[in-house]
Amino acid sequence: MFLAQNAFNYSHLGADGFRVGTTLIDHAHCYDFRYSALSEAVTAFDRLAERRAV
Repeated sequence: MFLAQNAFNYSHLGADGFRVGTTLIDHAHCYDFRYSALSEAVTAFDRLAERRAV
């Protein structure tokens, strides 16, 4: 749902856009991220990036 809500061209792409979106989600790690301090958010994203680089 988050992808559909944030895809500005979703209504123009129709079924093809839906298929591409579901393929993207099937191959991605998805997170629901909430934070209250920017420094904590930066640290969390840095840790995720370090794990990905390995």
